[in-house]
Amino acid sequence: MDDRRTDEGEDSAQALNPSKVTGHEIAATGEAAGMALGAQPLTLKRLGKNSFVRFLTHKVTLAIMVVLVLILGSGVTALAVYTRDTGLFVPGITVAGIDVGNLTKVAAQVEIDRKIQSIWSHMVKFDVDGQTVAGTLGDLGLTLTADKALAEAYAIGREGNIVEKAQQRRAARRGIHFELSSAWDGEKLSEALTQIFAPFKVAPHDAAFTITPANTMEITKESVGKAVDVNVLTAQVQKLDIFQPENQLKVSFKEDPPKLTVAILEKEKITGLLTSYTTYFDPSQTERSENVRLAADALNGALVAPGEVFSFNKRVGERTAGKGYQDAYIIVNGQFEEGLGGGICQVSSTLYNMVLQADLPIIERTNHDLAIAYVPLGQDATVAWPNLDFQFRNDSGGYILVRTKTEKNRLTIDFYGQPQPGRQVIINNSATPVPPPEQRVTDNSLPHGQERVKQEGVQGYKVTSTRTVVQSGKVVKTETLGSSNYAPTPKIIEVGP
Repeated sequence: MDDRRTDEGEDSAQALNPSKVTGHEIAATGEAAGMALGAQPLTLKRLGKNSFVRFLTHKVTLAIMVVLVLILGSGVTALAVYTRDTGLFVPGITVAGIDVGNLTKVAAQVEIDRKIQSIWSHMVKFDVDGQTVAGTLGDLGLTLTADKALAEAYAIGREGNIVEKAQQRRAARRGIHFELSSAWDGEKLSEALTQIFAPFKVAPHDAAFTITPANTMEITKESVGKAVDVNVLTAQVQKLDIFQPENQLKVSFKEDPPKLTVAILEKEKITGLLTSYTTYFDPSQTERSENVRLAADALNGALVAPGEVFSFNKRVGERTAGKGYQDAYIIVNGQFEEGLGGGICQVSSTLYNMVLQADLPIIERTNHDLAIAYVPLGQDATVAWPNLDFQFRNDSGGYILVRTKTEKNRLTIDFYGQPQPGRQVIINNSATPVPPPEQRVTDNSLPHGQERVKQEGVQGYKVTSTRTVVQSGKVVKTETLGSSNYAPTPKIIEVGP
């Protein structure tokens, strides 16, 4: 009876766990239920055998599961130990040929820095016409860094899940290699090569000329220089194997041509007198005459290259007492007043007429406020330091030499260049008079009704100028030079009260 209760208890446990119930067990359970309803009871022999088999089966299954859990647990533990982060590079990794396995970041960086310094010290020897000069890769501008390589190397065995980390470590044991990041500092390389080969450079010499006493040009021949082709050499250096302790390169030269040659000067040289212009002054006005002479001397010998813009102020410079300039009458706000450098404008106006006759383009020119007598109306050019200037451009295709000469009461300016036979320049000025206004002022010293002219009025003008160029009797160009406005001087009449 005790054995039966035990079997029935197990049967009841199985009935409560359908997932573990077999077909035979369902039949046995049915028989037990039949007994409860008065059916034929099961034998003790059959019931005991089935319970024992089930018991043994459960025991074996449980043991297998325990073993599997133990095996799996030990495997996971082993993986965890295998992939734990020790702060060291995993074995099998090299950076720039250096084994960094089992090194810390700091230790690996020290080794890599030592390797970089070694590479920077590698020599490049240059063969220059049988002579040897050298420079290190570091001096030539090679940059090296291991930042990227070390970061990627340190990440191996540390990314992903535990299985992926283990796979990365196993792969590393077969060898994983990283290289340094290298680049060339192009500007530093070019400067270093230029400095190294500076002693071998032969500078070119431009063709030159001197002005003869006859105001023509005597030309001396140019010479060709030579220099290392830095661009070609730069490309060759950048292709070198930087890991070789020594590299050798053959250096080639290129010609360094002069900018100015005899052929150019022959086309641009001065061949004769281009044009001349003379104005007159009163030598009794000694201060003004001296100022004219000083400015003319400063202008003398000026050489204007083809295409150059000539500035009167830049050539003559500031007019100061230290240079000998004196006070003389100048025009200020429509009035004649004494001022330093009076008379300078006669030189700039004479030069302006030279430029007109030479058919050169005018860049900057301003007429006087009042009409002056030493050049025709519309053909003057006033200047004042530093902002009021007279400028022209030399578009003649050749050099222009400026010569000045002051004699007694006259100033002459000559242009030497490339005269063109049969060429003539005609300046036409159309002047419209502007009558002077009349001003009446009271003078208590005069009797009632009496009048007296204090200042005679001078009429002003509005002048339009044109320039016509004639070549061999045929008009080739006519251009408007612009308008010149000269203010009238009022007539002042004094009247008694």
